[in-house]
Amino acid sequence: MRKKISRFTSSLISQLGEWMTESEADVLAKDIRDAMVSCMQLALKGQSDRPRLWRRVAYANDIQTLWHLRTDMMAFLSERCGETLARQQMSEITEKFRGAIPDNQMPRKTRLNS
Repeated sequence: MRKKISRFTSSLISQLGEWMTESEADVLAKDIRDAMVSCMQLALKGQSDRPRLWRRVAYANDIQTLWHLRTDMMAFLSERCGETLARQQMSEITEKFRGAIPDNQMPRKTRLNS
């Protein structure tokens, strides 16, 4: 299993290398991470207890990890804010990945996510 993950990771990183430099990817990852944390802060409405997802997002060190955390973010936001608001917020965050994730992995524009 670990070998498959490693192969997938190196494949994705090699694709990212074609589009952006490592420093550009780091800046983009920070921007996405900040956007995700900001959404969680709004959803928590001042509560001091942070969910486990908070740490997973805050310590995610690459775009690929953040990309996969979108599903957990959607579930968290849906539970806290409702599905409509969660979809809007996640649509904005997902767009930040454009250019870093291959176009065939990006969601298509529909009336629900446009």
